[in-house]
Amino acid sequence: MGVDFYCGETTFGTSYGGWNKLRRIVIKSTFDYIQNKFQKDFELYNSITDEEDEHYIAEGTRYNCYKKDIIKIFELMQSASKKPNMFGMNIDTTINDFIDITRHLSYVDALIYFDIGGLYSLCNKNDCEGFYSAGNSLDICHLFDLIKPFIKINNEDTYSAIYSTETRFYGHCLYELFKKSKTQNKKITIA
Repeated sequence: MGVDFYCGETTFGTSYGGWNKLRRIVIKSTFDYIQNKFQKDFELYNSITDEEDEHYIAEGTRYNCYKKDIIKIFELMQSASKKPNMFGMNIDTTINDFIDITRHLSYVDALIYFDIGGLYSLCNKNDCEGFYSAGNSLDICHLFDLIKPFIKINNEDTYSAIYSTETRFYGHCLYELFKKSKTQNKKITIA
């Protein structure tokens, strides 16, 4: 049993556990990317005092407000992962926690503001009998472009599943699947 994705002749398949692991690595890599971006932006733009400058990031700017929302998502994810289940054990529910946290629309807007809205699109789908739109695919491809170096650092197997152009045992890489969807304006079917 597993999850399969189809866009015409382009397919991707993995086990349910593999799909959850892949999305957890993408979540972690996205947060690594955004923390790195915040640090670089601070180094480059913190000294700008002209409010008309497009890189002005001082307190009260949209950048700063949405940055606080991203930090809040990260904090909520960390605290949720430390909650024990009813048997007193910690279990990794990262995907469900992320979905629950991002039901708050300002958090979705924060993801979109920083061009990582593809994370929301990737995670907020059923594992079976669902769809990704061509628009979802555009956002996901953009996310994959931004986080590519962080995926490679976090997990080589996940990197291969997303980006490898070598023939896989079952289907294509995820990037190829989402790229076909966005370029041909076709939806992806989840089965």
